[in-house]
Amino acid sequence: MQRVKSAGYELVNLDSTLILSTPKIGPHADAIRKRVAELCAIPADCVGIKAKTPEGMGTENAAIANAVVLLSRVSTNRGEAK
Repeated sequence: MQRVKSAGYELVNLDSTLILSTPKIGPHADAIRKRVAELCAIPADCVGIKAKTPEGMGTENAAIANAVVLLSRVSTNRGEAK
């Protein structure tokens, strides 16, 4: 987050998919969502947490996490005349 901020951006939302056999994420998804939101300093409703099993992927013994974020450039123009 420090690198995002120093580059002049802010995190708008985050969507993640966790692919693993165990443990089951469903019962913990809300707690994970809240903690990720806290770490990223965004509202919890801006964080998506989904889980899938690796059936048919040939990765039954792996844990895979995919995340997509939307960044927005922070405006540096604070009402100054052009």
